[in-house]
Amino acid sequence: MWLADFWAITREGIWWISKAHTLGVKAWGLPLEEMTFFLFTNLAVVQGLLLAWHPEALKRLR
Repeated sequence: MWLADFWAITREGIWWISKAHTLGVKAWGLPLEEMTFFLFTNLAVVQGLLLAWHPEALKRLR
């Protein structure tokens, strides 16, 4: 997601993030808040999938 966000913000100008509402810290062209958001969103999705596919959870569905 970072790559898609980087492309949309810096390369294509599809959207932008206000400098007034960020800390101003950037890594690879993206604000730290944006990178943190995508990191935790992806971690939450992976954790949810792991919990859903756990053998105990699958037993309950049967």
